[in-house]
Amino acid sequence: MTALCNPKTPTMTLPVAKHASLEEIDAFCKQASRLTLSQVVNFVQVKETIVMLKGAHQHDYTVALELFPCNQEEYHVKPSEVLKTIGSSFGVTLTREIRAELKRRCLDLKSMVSEIGNGIVS
Repeated sequence: MTALCNPKTPTMTLPVAKHASLEEIDAFCKQASRLTLSQVVNFVQVKETIVMLKGAHQHDYTVALELFPCNQEEYHVKPSEVLKTIGSSFGVTLTREIRAELKRRCLDLKSMVSEIGNGIVS
């Protein structure tokens, strides 16, 4: 048995109960679907400050998120649920993505530095 490097997201078809109203079906679909950050964030501001510590530069970033006003009917989500999710996982995910990007850029820089001085003979 082999596994895929990038497994696909599984999908499921659910039959609708005969007694379910359209409002109940709509509410279930909204609750079961994924709400992305771009659907709740109106504006993002990032401020960078550079601090000199022990002879080295340290970059500090402040990220301010302005959320859209609560529209519970559209997404069927409470503001407390959005804030809880952003508070618990946003910082961790952002840190992980920044570290991955810095690692990629460091590898790119190392490969460019290793090519310097190697002349191309035609």
